[in-house]
Amino acid sequence: ECDARVTEAEGKLAEVKEQSDAMTAELTAALDKAVTDAEEALSTEKAAAAAALAEKDAAAEAAATAAAAEKETLEASIKQLETDLETVNAEKTAASEALQALEMKVAAAAEAMSEAESKHAELIETAQTAEARVQGVVAQLEYERGEVDRLVKEAKEAAARSEKEAKEREKVAKKAAAERADMLSELRALRAATGIGDDGEQVDEEDGDAEGAEMSARDAGALTARLVKATKACAAAELKAAEAAELKAKLKEKQARVDELESQALDADAMRRALHNQIQELRGNVRVFCRVRPTTSETACVDVAADGASVALTKSQGGDKESSVAGFEFDRVFGPSSTQTEVFEEVSQLVQSALDGYKVCLFSYGQTGSGKTHTMLGDQACEKTRGIIPRAVAKVVEASEANAKKGWRYDMTASYVEIYNEQVRDLLCAGSGHSDKHSIVHTPRGVTEVSGVRREPVASVDAAAGLVRRAASARAVEATQMNAVSSRSHTIFMLYITGTHDASGSRLTGCLNLVDLAGSERVGRSGAEGARLKEACAINKSLSCLGDVFQAL
Repeated sequence: ECDARVTEAEGKLAEVKEQSDAMTAELTAALDKAVTDAEEALSTEKAAAAAALAEKDAAAEAAATAAAAEKETLEASIKQLETDLETVNAEKTAASEALQALEMKVAAAAEAMSEAESKHAELIETAQTAEARVQGVVAQLEYERGEVDRLVKEAKEAAARSEKEAKEREKVAKKAAAERADMLSELRALRAATGIGDDGEQVDEEDGDAEGAEMSARDAGALTARLVKATKACAAAELKAAEAAELKAKLKEKQARVDELESQALDADAMRRALHNQIQELRGNVRVFCRVRPTTSETACVDVAADGASVALTKSQGGDKESSVAGFEFDRVFGPSSTQTEVFEEVSQLVQSALDGYKVCLFSYGQTGSGKTHTMLGDQACEKTRGIIPRAVAKVVEASEANAKKGWRYDMTASYVEIYNEQVRDLLCAGSGHSDKHSIVHTPRGVTEVSGVRREPVASVDAAAGLVRRAASARAVEATQMNAVSSRSHTIFMLYITGTHDASGSRLTGCLNLVDLAGSERVGRSGAEGARLKEACAINKSLSCLGDVFQAL
């Protein structure tokens, strides 16, 4: 059994050995194949690695070349930066010096501004003093004129009385002289009759008697009394003549005082004109005012600042976006509650400048329907709502009448034209059309005029008001979707003022131009078509040109 088992075990061991050999052969074949595959893969990877290494070497070489180039570029940039830095430092130094110089200039400008403000205040104070002086001189002059008028009247009455009394005295004197001669002759005759000589001694007369001597003595007494009365009348006449001479001397003295006061008034008035002009120049030869029309909307987009010189416009963005606000500044802003009187008070000083011999122009500019014509013309039937033009004319006429007391004589003429579709029409000439040819000319006196238009004298406030009414009724107006009475033309009121002072030979020539412009409009909103569209294009074109003029000024 042991041998059998050994034999069986050996058989199994042989089988296992065969199986092991087979497996070893398989494993060796697989291992050889794996080694071959690994060697092939390794060679492939080695070739790829060599190619990659070659590529990396090439890339590294290129990178080195690029780095060298970049290094050179950076070095050049560094050098440029150093140069720029030096330039910037130099510019910084120059800027610092310029800033210091600018600060010095600003300080000098501030000092000059302070001096200018001080000078302005002094000029205003001087103007007020001069105005007070003028008023005092004028008051004194009016008082002296009253005294002179009273003295002249008294002198005329005294002269008339003296002349009448002189005639009566002459008549009485002649009569008294004749009576005196008659009385003297009678007296001599009586004395001769009574035997009394001219020296009062008794003369012997045989034919005289006592009764005749007594009658002759009574007649001589009566004649003597009459002679004394005539002598007293002559003395009273001489006293009246002396009083008349004294009155004439006083009149001459008062007239010399009046001439002196008139000379002082002329000097003070000339100083007032110069100071008034300086004040207007300091306030600005070109000034822009803004007037805000009242609105019935609860969401007004224009807000007038409390300083009276700026407005803020609110623009709605729509939706949930916040509204934007834009601010604008002017020389003066009139709010929605402002009155015609307030507006005119601000521009009345310019009207005074026209009286003083300067050329003044006032424009009313704005969108259609914004109230330009209301501001310029207003309702002339109502004192509160009268516009600038009738108020200005009234002020000029009233001032000319007041200055007449100072010896000034004013000659005022006016023209009124409109510009419609770039053609000029005379509004004071009945039946005139836009086809009439008119041209703008500049006279040698420096006054701009329109040729061929009618000039009418302005002698009173009523005459001026009638002139303005005639021109307003002849102006071209039409209805649009934005304004029921939209002005379709620009109107220009030209008042020419010439003042003459005969005593001093002074002459002042001024001109007041008051312009009511047609309103700018958007055709899409106004609904202008046909003739209205042509008018709108002409209006917007001319307003654009006017803007260029103001920009140039």
